[in-house]
Amino acid sequence: MTSLAVTAKLARSARSAWQRVTAAWASASQAERATTVILGMMIVGGIVLRIRAIWYPPDFTFDEPFFVPNAHNYLLGIKDSNDHPPLFKMFMSVGILLFGYNSAGWRFPALCFGILSVLLAYWLGRAYFRTARAGLMAAAFVAADGFFISYSRVGLMDGILTSLLLWCMLAAVTARTWRGVLVTAFLAGTAASVKWSGVFIVIPAVVTMLLLGRVRFWSLLIFAVVPVVQTAVWLLALRLSHEPTDLASLWHLVKDLVLRHVEMNRATNPLNSSWYTWPIFYRPVIIKNTTHGVFRFYASTVGNPVFWIAVDLFLVWSFIQLVARATAGGGGIRARLARLRDFLVGKPVGKPALLLLLGWAALLAPWTIIRNKFSFTHYYLPSYGFALLMLGGLVAYAERKWPRTVLVFVGLALLVAIYLAPVWGEFSLREHTVNRLLLPPTWRP
Repeated sequence: MTSLAVTAKLARSARSAWQRVTAAWASASQAERATTVILGMMIVGGIVLRIRAIWYPPDFTFDEPFFVPNAHNYLLGIKDSNDHPPLFKMFMSVGILLFGYNSAGWRFPALCFGILSVLLAYWLGRAYFRTARAGLMAAAFVAADGFFISYSRVGLMDGILTSLLLWCMLAAVTARTWRGVLVTAFLAGTAASVKWSGVFIVIPAVVTMLLLGRVRFWSLLIFAVVPVVQTAVWLLALRLSHEPTDLASLWHLVKDLVLRHVEMNRATNPLNSSWYTWPIFYRPVIIKNTTHGVFRFYASTVGNPVFWIAVDLFLVWSFIQLVARATAGGGGIRARLARLRDFLVGKPVGKPALLLLLGWAALLAPWTIIRNKFSFTHYYLPSYGFALLMLGGLVAYAERKWPRTVLVFVGLALLVAIYLAPVWGEFSLREHTVNRLLLPPTWRP
């Protein structure tokens, strides 16, 4: 196909997409149009907050000293002494290679994956709920949430991990052949190569493929390549570091890192928070805290309260409904199971919401099992990503019946985002202003 033919095809696709957008706008009510404008403002504003002054402060902040020098070591051919898998630091080394050994270089990968997460939220919401409206809702919610904004502005792994997990689930929900399963398994392996907890994405990915029934059952055996992918990433990292690349050396390295994690998890930390406090953001972390004269610059990881309160209320309501339907009188076990099935998948949004809820639970599960004294709110970021996707689909579904109520909801979310934007995007603030914005004492540094 010639370049002229490709250009013509792209032009036709763009024209068709624009026609669909204009048609949807023409058929929408005034409340839906206003909601669309607000969602657009959330997306644009969220991306701007991610990009602005990304290089500030120019020195290390929070946990960056544990990762940045080791990312630089890969470019120098020196051993990586960090106790996490290498892929995140290899991504960071690319940023350093492009922009130099400076704050813009080591934060560039997090920024790229942070913006990618907004796009992935749209594609995932549309793929799960089969409507572009759900995708737009999910993208806006991820864009306008401080948890995601803050981790797009710092050289840490959690934002990149979450982006890869969302990418993995996009591959799972759109897989049609064994090749799609292979791509999903490959992305699961890369996520686990950023942080070991990422391997739990295999659970919702496999269940999604089973329930959707779009791939052959035997093709799920391809997930056996997940440890192969992680092994390949480790061996590449060892080669870059001029270390032994045999499997025996790799085994001893990984074993030593696991033991180091076990010892570290026995320690205490003043920022520690228990997993059951994460959904209410009882103790969000300030991952950037710098001063210049009387002014302060913060990047708080607290999410948008409108979103996480809505998610928490839905989770509580769902649990109550499950218990009520499982224990309601009348009929035997089959009748009760039928009532549960109708509740879980009876609505058009039932099965997608259930699958996303499984993703939320699967990525939270390791921290509920370990229960160590060295856990932090940012461990909740991957689970929270699934929660916002679920919320986007549910709000899009609710908009069909209650467009004005949804308009009020997204409008309130935008106002709260504007209110908290200064402590998400590192605006120049005085201490009394910070205390007014971060009102609960546990939100402050």
